[in-house]
Amino acid sequence: MSEFHLSRSVCDWFVCFCFQYFQKELPPKAEANPDKLMNAAYEIKINMKRMKKLEKEYTALKTKEQEEMIELKVREIRDKIRAISKRWRFVNFIVEGSTWNSTQHPTENRCSP
Repeated sequence: MSEFHLSRSVCDWFVCFCFQYFQKELPPKAEANPDKLMNAAYEIKINMKRMKKLEKEYTALKTKEQEEMIELKVREIRDKIRAISKRWRFVNFIVEGSTWNSTQHPTENRCSP
């Protein structure tokens, strides 16, 4: 697991670096010499095996994150259902108690707030 966290932090750093480079440093260079940029882009060699492996890892990571989010939502919904059920039982207890106590004097057997 520590390898996962290390690679994740390295990956986050790399993504941040890429965003910063593409937003700030690359536009002036591209405007100065667009042919050089296009030639560099055409010369990039892509290892398809590596790309497939990275795609698979990314998909697995996103799937795991989605499953965790769904699990958190389910827990949240279950907690809300429990709270509502608890309130409902309390209301039923109060209603049943008040109908039972309606034959008695209103000041008798009341719970203090």
